[in-house]
Amino acid sequence: MKGKYTQLIIDIVYSKQCVKKSVLVDEIAKAIGEPKDIVDRNVDEILTRLVRRGVLKRPYKGIYCRP
Repeated sequence: MKGKYTQLIIDIVYSKQCVKKSVLVDEIAKAIGEPKDIVDRNVDEILTRLVRRGVLKRPYKGIYCRP
């Protein structure tokens, strides 16, 4: 399931250039059909990993962009 989250996050951020974390959580919760609190925890963990690996950039707190 984590791979599906990861790909959704990358697709959303790359299509919009920059996006807030709350928008990511809303869109993924709607797409997958899971409660927002569960999605929020998973998204937080995955975003941290993607920023560390250089796939995404975090210019401000809560904002994620294409590198």
